[in-house]
Amino acid sequence: MWGPQQASPVDHVFVVQGDSTVTVEGKAVRATRVDEHERAGGKRTASWWLLLERPYMVYGEVPGADGVGIMLAGGGECSSALVLSTP
Repeated sequence: MWGPQQASPVDHVFVVQGDSTVTVEGKAVRATRVDEHERAGGKRTASWWLLLERPYMVYGEVPGADGVGIMLAGGGECSSALVLSTP
């Protein structure tokens, strides 16, 4: 993966954790949790809750620098993209 703030691409690993229920905009949603880790070192960079139908991503947690998570709730059209590449 690569982002504008990175000097070079970083390999990430996505691990499907299974189905769980998350609260999105006050409603319980059953979705599949996927944890994202950096391949080197195994640091968790995010957790995503996904569906097989629109809106696909319904919730996400990204650990902040101080360990506090940043939560992203979906529900409508997703305004960001997740790009996956293979070596």
